[in-house]
Amino acid sequence: MFTTHRVRLGVLFIGACSVGIAGASAQCVKDWIGGEPLPGVNGAVGASLVWDQDGPGGSPPVLVVGGDFTFAGMVSAQRIAAWDGTTWSNPFGGGLNGPVRALAVFNGDLIAAGEFTRAGGDGGPPASSIARWTGAAWVPLGSGIAGSVNALAVFNGRLYAGGIFGSAGGVPATDLASWDGAAWWGVGVSGVDGTVYALSAFNNALYVAGQLTHADGAATSGIARWDGATWSAVGSGVAPADVRSLLVDGGDLYAGGGFTNAGGQTAYGVARWDGSAWSAAGQGLYHRTCIRYSCVNHVLPVRQLARFGSLIYAVIDPGSGGAVQMFKFNGASWTASATLSTVSAEPWATATLTAFNDALYLGGNFAGGTAPPNFAGFDGTQWELSPGINGPINGLTPYANGLAAVGGFTQIDGVPQNHVALWDGAAWHALGDGISIEGHSIAALGGNLYVGAWPGGVYQWDGSTWQTLYGAGAFSGPPTVSTWNNQVIAGAPFAGFGSNGEESDPSAVAAWNGTAWVPLGHAASVATGPGAFASLGASLYAAGYFGPTASIGRFHGAAEWQAVDTFAIGSPPPSLRTTARCTARRRPTPGLESWHGSTGRPGSNSAASSTLPRRLWRVQTASSTRSVISRRSTGLQ
Repeated sequence: MFTTHRVRLGVLFIGACSVGIAGASAQCVKDWIGGEPLPGVNGAVGASLVWDQDGPGGSPPVLVVGGDFTFAGMVSAQRIAAWDGTTWSNPFGGGLNGPVRALAVFNGDLIAAGEFTRAGGDGGPPASSIARWTGAAWVPLGSGIAGSVNALAVFNGRLYAGGIFGSAGGVPATDLASWDGAAWWGVGVSGVDGTVYALSAFNNALYVAGQLTHADGAATSGIARWDGATWSAVGSGVAPADVRSLLVDGGDLYAGGGFTNAGGQTAYGVARWDGSAWSAAGQGLYHRTCIRYSCVNHVLPVRQLARFGSLIYAVIDPGSGGAVQMFKFNGASWTASATLSTVSAEPWATATLTAFNDALYLGGNFAGGTAPPNFAGFDGTQWELSPGINGPINGLTPYANGLAAVGGFTQIDGVPQNHVALWDGAAWHALGDGISIEGHSIAALGGNLYVGAWPGGVYQWDGSTWQTLYGAGAFSGPPTVSTWNNQVIAGAPFAGFGSNGEESDPSAVAAWNGTAWVPLGHAASVATGPGAFASLGASLYAAGYFGPTASIGRFHGAAEWQAVDTFAIGSPPPSLRTTARCTARRRPTPGLESWHGSTGRPGSNSAASSTLPRRLWRVQTASSTRSVISRRSTGLQ
């Protein structure tokens, strides 16, 4: 059973700071108080393993997840973390400095392997692609492996590692090596020829699978058998030679991959080996294309296999930008199970599938759609929807006793929210049908909400309906909306002004007079227009690119803007949000955080000030941080 998570707002409290106008500095005592952890990790997942560190009767087992991430939920975790079914934790110290792609337990210790050079943080010992966690520290396994490790397995008291490499511990070992607890060894005379993706102990032998063509010089196709002394073929293998996953299920070994034939029989994507012969697993997994009377079957490449309950599940390689499809097998036939909608799926898109407690967990390199980033759970009926925001937030503003957000999202907590939503301190709410395109900025005035979007222009929400304030014809770039002097203003390269869009005076800033946009002062040679606004006293400040330089301008209500400072192109101007230079630790995971205090926002250089007290809401996405400041506390907790 899944636990539902709501977005919580971490709070940063600061102590006394010395504050001034531009050029001032602040001495701040600060720290983050984390909110409720969010499922998902901020990088690809490469491996997972159920681990019971202290055995039966002690602490409950956890699902260990390895990959190329630095945060799991809101927990700092360097490429390895633990999930107990509800929350993330990091019991693994400084972790690893590179991707983890395989996990195993050997002699009671957790083994992590992949493609890294150190274990235990920057000051940890050298560890070439494989390391052992003792429960207190990471230690290397000899001099490690000279290459990348994709799979681990334990057989006959030895730890086996497979991947893409030429040696282990200084000993020649092509793509497969064994560790006896003290030293590395090659496997057989010449090892295997081809990338190893999966290893599994079955019927008193180690089965090695991948894109294999030879084992100790003898021909094999996709899979080979090692009995501890000699190599042998597994029937005639599979064709094409492409096996990515192995699953031991009772007296059978299932192989999944991109093949269409196993042991001379048609087998699309999945085949079953009983110890002596191959057979198809049901009808296999394929899709059919037909042109008139000619039809062709195309294999659906299987990347992961796992048993969950009474069924075997297979996950299909989604390809770039595709959906993750999962099928279930009852021992006789395959049927579609569930689809995990994604907007991006890269290599290692579906790298691990593991049953843990009452769920089946998929790890990989996917995001967007209904997917929590890179880590998703399935309860036998449906995928766990992301308990958060499935796209970037580009702006926030206090509105209607809550906080309005705008951005590139279309879903929050699994509920459709088209690019605009309202947070009331406990839950998110839709604002009508939202807007159809990504919003870039947001402001509130007089009970109305204003959103700058591109190529849509500026939208107004009056509490019940949306309408466009002239639209894209007035703008030749994304408008930045704000308020000043009881007016709604927009900063952008304007294509024209007036109800018909006729050009009057070139300006980077315009005000809405109720029926049309009119220039606010004069700013010639506009390049991209202001990207930020702030007010100080009776003046409006704008930061952006005015012509060939990045500039900060000031407007007093007269005809002309006055330059405050200019920066070379390539050095963007600072945000106009604060007076203090305080730096806080940033969280790279998506979510919301709030700032309470009497000084500026974290990580800023100030150029102007606004009235205090205030609260700063900061929105973090995978690639950027944007901030919006209010002049009053909203009362949200």
